[in-house]
Amino acid sequence: MGLNAQQKKALATQQDDDMGDDEHEHHEPDGDEGPDAEFSDHDGDEENPDAGEDKPTDQEIADHIADGIDKGMVTPKIEALMAAHDPESGVPEWVADEPIWNRALNAVQPNGDGKDEYDDPWLVVGGLYRMLGGELKPNTEIPEMDEGAPDDDGEDGDED
Repeated sequence: MGLNAQQKKALATQQDDDMGDDEHEHHEPDGDEGPDAEFSDHDGDEENPDAGEDKPTDQEIADHIADGIDKGMVTPKIEALMAAHDPESGVPEWVADEPIWNRALNAVQPNGDGKDEYDDPWLVVGGLYRMLGGELKPNTEIPEMDEGAPDDDGEDGDED
Protein backbone atom coordinates (compact mmCIF):
# COMPACT_ATOMS: atom_id res chain seq x y z
CA MET A 1 0.00 0.00 0.00
CA GLY A 2 1.49 3.35 -1.02
CA LEU A 3 0.78 6.79 0.30
CA ASN A 4 -2.40 8.42 -0.95
CA ALA A 5 -2.50 12.02 -2.21
CA GLN A 6 -3.50 13.45 1.17
CA GLN A 7 -0.68 11.60 2.95
CA LYS A 8 1.86 12.75 0.33
CA LYS A 9 0.66 16.33 0.82
CA ALA A 10 1.04 15.91 4.60
CA LEU A 11 4.60 14.64 4.12
CA ALA A 12 5.44 17.59 1.88
CA THR A 13 3.94 19.97 4.45
CA GLN A 14 6.06 18.43 7.24
CA GLN A 15 9.18 18.74 5.10
CA ASP A 16 8.33 22.38 4.33
CA ASP A 17 7.78 23.03 8.05
CA ASP A 18 11.18 21.52 8.88
CA MET A 19 12.83 23.78 6.29
CA GLY A 20 11.62 27.00 7.94
CA ASP A 21 13.77 30.13 8.24
CA ASP A 22 14.44 29.82 11.97
CA GLU A 23 16.16 26.46 12.27
CA HIS A 24 16.62 26.94 16.04
CA GLU A 25 13.01 27.51 16.99
CA HIS A 26 11.03 24.90 18.89
CA HIS A 27 7.44 24.58 17.78
CA GLU A 28 4.89 23.39 20.27
CA PRO A 29 2.11 21.37 18.62
CA ASP A 30 -1.37 22.83 19.01
CA GLY A 31 -3.22 19.56 18.55
CA ASP A 32 -4.54 19.91 15.00
CA GLU A 33 -1.39 19.93 12.94
CA GLY A 34 -1.26 18.24 9.54
CA PRO A 35 0.99 15.19 9.20
CA ASP A 36 1.67 14.66 12.89
CA ALA A 37 -2.04 14.37 13.62
CA GLU A 38 -2.71 12.23 10.57
CA PHE A 39 -0.12 9.57 11.41
CA SER A 40 -0.56 9.55 15.19
CA ASP A 41 -3.98 7.90 15.63
CA HIS A 42 -3.54 4.63 17.50
CA ASP A 43 -6.23 2.30 16.21
CA GLY A 44 -3.94 -0.42 14.80
CA ASP A 45 -2.54 -3.56 16.36
CA GLU A 46 -0.11 -3.59 19.28
CA GLU A 47 3.00 -4.23 17.16
CA ASN A 48 2.20 -1.46 14.68
CA PRO A 49 -0.14 1.00 16.37
CA ASP A 50 -0.67 2.98 13.16
CA ALA A 51 -1.61 -0.02 11.05
CA GLY A 52 -5.12 0.73 9.91
CA GLU A 53 -7.30 0.26 6.90
CA ASP A 54 -6.28 3.46 5.07
CA LYS A 55 -3.03 4.28 6.86
CA PRO A 56 0.41 3.50 5.51
CA THR A 57 2.71 1.37 7.60
CA ASP A 58 5.79 2.88 9.20
CA GLN A 59 7.85 1.01 6.58
CA GLU A 60 5.86 2.59 3.73
CA ILE A 61 6.34 6.04 5.22
CA ALA A 62 10.08 5.31 5.57
CA ASP A 63 10.23 4.23 1.91
CA HIS A 64 8.49 7.46 0.89
CA ILE A 65 10.94 9.52 2.97
CA ALA A 66 13.87 7.65 1.38
CA ASP A 67 12.47 8.43 -2.09
CA GLY A 68 12.32 12.11 -1.13
CA ILE A 69 15.89 12.01 0.18
CA ASP A 70 17.02 10.42 -3.10
CA LYS A 71 15.39 13.35 -4.93
CA GLY A 72 17.18 15.89 -2.76
CA MET A 73 14.19 16.70 -0.57
CA VAL A 74 16.12 16.62 2.68
CA THR A 75 15.13 18.85 5.57
CA PRO A 76 18.26 20.75 6.64
CA LYS A 77 17.37 20.52 10.32
CA ILE A 78 17.11 16.72 10.34
CA GLU A 79 20.09 16.36 8.00
CA ALA A 80 22.28 18.41 10.37
CA LEU A 81 21.05 16.60 13.49
CA MET A 82 21.52 13.15 11.95
CA ALA A 83 24.96 14.04 10.52
CA ALA A 84 26.07 14.92 14.05
CA HIS A 85 24.51 11.76 15.57
CA ASP A 86 26.81 8.89 16.52
CA PRO A 87 24.69 5.74 16.12
CA GLU A 88 26.78 4.00 18.78
CA SER A 89 25.68 6.58 21.37
CA GLY A 90 22.06 5.42 21.46
CA VAL A 91 19.12 7.82 21.40
CA PRO A 92 20.22 11.32 20.33
CA GLU A 93 20.08 13.95 23.07
CA TRP A 94 17.69 16.10 21.00
CA VAL A 95 14.99 13.37 20.84
CA ALA A 96 12.04 14.30 23.05
CA ASP A 97 9.91 11.22 22.26
CA GLU A 98 11.97 8.07 22.81
CA PRO A 99 9.09 5.64 22.05
CA ILE A 100 8.62 7.30 18.65
CA TRP A 101 12.40 7.17 18.06
CA ASN A 102 12.38 3.44 18.83
CA ARG A 103 9.42 2.96 16.51
CA ALA A 104 11.34 4.68 13.68
CA LEU A 105 14.39 2.52 14.44
CA ASN A 106 12.27 -0.64 14.27
CA ALA A 107 10.78 0.38 10.92
CA VAL A 108 14.08 1.33 9.24
CA GLN A 109 16.48 -1.10 10.98
CA PRO A 110 19.56 1.03 10.14
CA ASN A 111 21.98 -1.58 11.50
CA GLY A 112 20.14 -4.51 9.88
CA ASP A 113 18.17 -4.72 6.65
CA GLY A 114 17.93 -0.93 6.41
CA LYS A 115 21.65 -0.45 5.81
CA ASP A 116 21.26 -2.37 2.54
CA GLU A 117 17.84 -0.98 1.63
CA TYR A 118 18.53 2.76 2.08
CA ASP A 119 21.42 4.96 0.93
CA ASP A 120 21.39 6.80 4.27
CA PRO A 121 19.33 4.75 6.73
CA TRP A 122 20.03 7.03 9.70
CA LEU A 123 18.70 10.04 7.80
CA VAL A 124 15.58 7.99 7.03
CA VAL A 125 15.24 7.24 10.77
CA GLY A 126 15.42 10.96 11.56
CA GLY A 127 12.87 11.82 8.87
CA LEU A 128 10.53 9.05 9.98
CA TYR A 129 10.85 10.14 13.61
CA ARG A 130 9.60 13.61 12.65
CA MET A 131 6.85 12.25 10.36
CA LEU A 132 5.54 10.05 13.16
CA GLY A 133 5.21 13.13 15.34
CA GLY A 134 8.56 13.01 17.14
CA GLU A 135 9.55 16.38 18.56
CA LEU A 136 12.90 18.01 19.27
CA LYS A 137 13.68 18.86 22.87
CA PRO A 138 13.25 22.56 23.62
CA ASN A 139 16.30 24.70 22.88
CA THR A 140 17.89 22.05 20.65
CA GLU A 141 20.95 23.54 18.95
CA ILE A 142 21.09 22.66 15.25
CA PRO A 143 24.68 21.90 14.19
CA GLU A 144 26.19 23.82 11.27
CA MET A 145 26.49 21.87 8.01
CA ASP A 146 29.03 24.05 6.19
CA GLU A 147 32.24 21.99 6.51
CA GLY A 148 33.51 21.17 3.05
CA ALA A 149 30.44 22.74 1.46
CA PRO A 150 31.03 24.58 -1.80
CA ASP A 151 31.60 28.33 -1.57
CA ASP A 152 29.77 30.72 -3.89
CA ASP A 153 32.53 30.21 -6.46
CA GLY A 154 32.07 26.42 -6.49
CA GLU A 155 35.25 25.71 -4.50
CA ASP A 156 35.00 23.66 -1.35
CA GLY A 157 35.09 25.50 1.97
CA ASP A 158 38.71 24.65 2.78
CA GLU A 159 41.30 27.36 2.07
CA ASP A 160 44.71 26.41 0.72
